[in-house]
Amino acid sequence: MRLGSPIGDCPPLRKTITSWKKVSAALEETDTPVLNNIPDDIVSTDAIDNAIGALTSHITTVVENSSRKVPAKSDRKELPGDVIELIRDKNAALRRAGKYPTRENRSRARALQRRVKARIKEIKKDNWSDLMAEISPSHKAYWRLAKALKTEGAVPTPALKRPDNSIAFDDREKAECLADSIEQQCSENPPYDAEHVRRVEEEVRHRVSLPPKDGLDPITLDEVSKLIKGLKIRKSPGRDTISSKAIKCFSAPLVALLVAIFNACIQNCYFPTAWKEAVVIGIPKPGKPRDPRQLQTYKSFERISNRHFSFRLDNTYSSVRPIRAGVPQGSTLSPLLYSAYVNDIPRPSSGVQLALFADDTALYLRSNCLRNILPRLQRAIDELTQWLRLWRIEVNPEKSASIYFNYSTRKSTVPVPIDTPSLKILNQSIPWQHHYKYLGITLDKHLHFRDHISLVRKLALFYLSRLYGMIGRKSKMSLRNKRTIYTMCIRPVMTYASPVFANARTDILYDLQIVQNKFYRRAADAPWYVKNSILHRDLELPTISKYMRDASERFFDIANSHPNPLIVSAVSYEPPPSHHFCRRPRSVMLDPPDDLTVEVEKLIEVNKMAIE
Repeated sequence: MRLGSPIGDCPPLRKTITSWKKVSAALEETDTPVLNNIPDDIVSTDAIDNAIGALTSHITTVVENSSRKVPAKSDRKELPGDVIELIRDKNAALRRAGKYPTRENRSRARALQRRVKARIKEIKKDNWSDLMAEISPSHKAYWRLAKALKTEGAVPTPALKRPDNSIAFDDREKAECLADSIEQQCSENPPYDAEHVRRVEEEVRHRVSLPPKDGLDPITLDEVSKLIKGLKIRKSPGRDTISSKAIKCFSAPLVALLVAIFNACIQNCYFPTAWKEAVVIGIPKPGKPRDPRQLQTYKSFERISNRHFSFRLDNTYSSVRPIRAGVPQGSTLSPLLYSAYVNDIPRPSSGVQLALFADDTALYLRSNCLRNILPRLQRAIDELTQWLRLWRIEVNPEKSASIYFNYSTRKSTVPVPIDTPSLKILNQSIPWQHHYKYLGITLDKHLHFRDHISLVRKLALFYLSRLYGMIGRKSKMSLRNKRTIYTMCIRPVMTYASPVFANARTDILYDLQIVQNKFYRRAADAPWYVKNSILHRDLELPTISKYMRDASERFFDIANSHPNPLIVSAVSYEPPPSHHFCRRPRSVMLDPPDDLTVEVEKLIEVNKMAIE
């Protein structure tokens, strides 16, 4: 419950309009008191900070002077004259019924209310139909509308439970609560081996004290100009509020000043403090509950000094907090630093294979006997845990799982025998799972992918229903545009990583084909007696099984010739015979096409012969 003034008492919405032509003209003027105080030769770190402060202040002032606030207009079209007159009559009737509440006056007011409501509903339908009739992929509202229909509406952040079990209700409390959590995540883990930490820090100090081996070439004006030209104007500004649009308005002298600042930073091995302040916003994960929740902490490990952040919740900011560990998200340097950090991660000595994808780590082993697998896996887990603790990387055992892939034809209701001991990490048991989601794919114990296909089918049907206004039977959008929406927004949901599960049984995969059939019938407004094969031929889209098979063929062709030998070895195997119960991803290459694909291919051949 939120108590306070009703929404109707809020001031009217206003938006800021900036004249970028005026900004460009103002930034052309270099004879300003602020910029005149910047020395021609920026050498020291103090000079760098002063130059950045003066430049930021100048740009901010220019943008503010070139902007004005105006009332935010609604995107709705003007109502027709007859509707405006009808609303006036309705309002007059309501006033009359309020002043003289006779039966006749009240009845007339209610009747006019119903007429206004019905007429506005009719206008909305007409406007929607007009938009669907004229919209195309080049229309500015095309993908924005598809995305808006596909996603849930904005939901306010719920109350948050602090570690001490108190509740944060208002925006300021929530922002501080989330900032507390992030600050804890971006802190160093306690050392596990003090002697190891001492040796590492001593080595770092020694290497930092050495003179650089290779001098970096200075940054040129052309390089910076090219980068500015490639900036995306829709990107959010940083803490200094300078947007990409403002940077694109820089005059040649201002770009030259940037170049001088960058080169001074390289020469001094210095990263300016003003550029190490971040604004963090929260984006809830889809499918997660949004009720009052306990914040959990997971920590990072890489360290860059003197960085700060504040958390923004709507228009409320938290206090500024330090970042004691971690690298900037989205930075081009972050993946390189992460790769260097985990480069010496131990490869198991017990024949266990290690698979890394960013911070997702998997250990796996193949054997004919489960008794041979468990002790070797446990040894590999212990070796990996020892390395993680040594390098102060904290593992979350609750997000770890064990899964036993069984190729046996005998059906079993449990993933492993009941008396099988659990694997352990940090003295906590890793539970055995029937299925587990890894890198976006739900793996089941028999690798039938029935659970994965069921999940993506539900998600695709959800998107299909949300996009019904654009691709449904009553939409006036062209069939070509409906097809584009389907291939860009719905089919990728079902076919993501399809080379992994395209070898699933035909009857399981057909659940995805049903989704495509539903789209065809709705998009084309086809009656029940039109065959699915006819719709596939007319819309010129392959069946799901053929699309996945083609994707698998492309994947294996690319992987076989990849320069990385590990990728080549992973896909270079002979698939088992078609009659064998054990199926591998390459098996799809040998499978005959399903009945619907055969029928569609026949119709396409008939069309080709008719044209010839």
